[in-house]
Amino acid sequence: MKLLIQNLILLAVIIYLFSDHTCSADYPSIYGHSSVLVNDKLFIFGGNTDSGDLSKCIYYLNVTDPRQSLSRPLINPTSYLNYTIKIAWATAVTYNSTIFLYGGKNQSIDAPANLYIFDSINLTLKDSYVPQNESRISMQAVIDSKGKIYIFGGYNVPKFLSGSLPPSITILNSMIIINTILYKNYSIVNTTSGIMGRAYYSATMLDDSIFYIGGIDSSYRSVKITNIIVYNTSTNQWANINVNVTGSAIIENRYGHTAVLTPNNSSIIIYGGVTDNGTLPDPQLFFLNTTLPYTWLIPPRDETYPLPSAFHTANIVGDYMIIAFGQTTNSVTSPTKSYNKIHLFDINASTWVPENVTNPSLPSSMPTSQSPPIDLVIVAVILCGIIAVVFLVIIICNRDRLERIIENFRRRHEREYIG
Repeated sequence: MKLLIQNLILLAVIIYLFSDHTCSADYPSIYGHSSVLVNDKLFIFGGNTDSGDLSKCIYYLNVTDPRQSLSRPLINPTSYLNYTIKIAWATAVTYNSTIFLYGGKNQSIDAPANLYIFDSINLTLKDSYVPQNESRISMQAVIDSKGKIYIFGGYNVPKFLSGSLPPSITILNSMIIINTILYKNYSIVNTTSGIMGRAYYSATMLDDSIFYIGGIDSSYRSVKITNIIVYNTSTNQWANINVNVTGSAIIENRYGHTAVLTPNNSSIIIYGGVTDNGTLPDPQLFFLNTTLPYTWLIPPRDETYPLPSAFHTANIVGDYMIIAFGQTTNSVTSPTKSYNKIHLFDINASTWVPENVTNPSLPSSMPTSQSPPIDLVIVAVILCGIIAVVFLVIIICNRDRLERIIENFRRRHEREYIG
């Protein structure tokens, strides 16, 4: 009996170690992930971990009230899905509550592809498709009001790459255009002369123009931050625009940063990134005025700045910019550690929202998660199963003894009743 119990406990430990319990409500330490806002949910897909593995997790954060999102747990719908997608350095956009996830370093198991179509309402994978023989990584997609996706540059990657990047990768300078209605019919638009390919850049759409800022070019060096590529989706025309820095201000070149359009369309907010040396660029946050002539604006440094980051994501929710995860950067060394924080930037006040913001209508001791961590749930289920199995084994092994006890009790009860 003792040996049987020991074996059952060993089996439970093995099941736990090999079970898929890596996605919890805790904020993950990831970088190179993708994020997209759908209504009041900020979806987060995949990413790299510090160990070099690709994350298979899908999360969403309720951002109905952005100032309270910092104290809310992530919701992990991965357990509802019947497939496994391990992906990083991809890009995501949304149209009519459908999420399109394209490209990336892909270690998918059940549905290998370079275009995934998700239903954000029912939390299901609607379709997956391979529109070409090679995928791309480290690029940014934008989508227009008609549902056309524009994906420029990035690295070319052999399909379904697993492991480290091969030495033959190149930075592309073509544009993939995907119609979300007929997404299996795509086109590739080549750039005009003088337009260099880029990767790790930022892409921001304003009306019918896409602004490509920063990144690295085919020399694997960062491009001048003042050299902006603009693509006009109506005319299919490319343009190189130089926006010089005025006065004594300095804006360092960078890649792995983000750029988002303010709600009033008056400016683009650029945040984070790294220099060619892998160090923190200066300034961390600045603006591009989107009215002609284009100009840079560097706000006074906010002492409440969060820990600087690169390879994070940025999304606009109301009057706030949400910065999620990424790798921490500094002024001395290259980033080596990922970041498990979400930060809010108040656009109107041009300040960062303190991390300790909580809902004043709820007690300060309110738990940060609506449900126990999935690890604890798995342990509890396994322990309950062990107890049930052990109890059943005890009953089976001692069946004759239990029957004798029951029979003796019945006879004793009869004698007492008759007497």
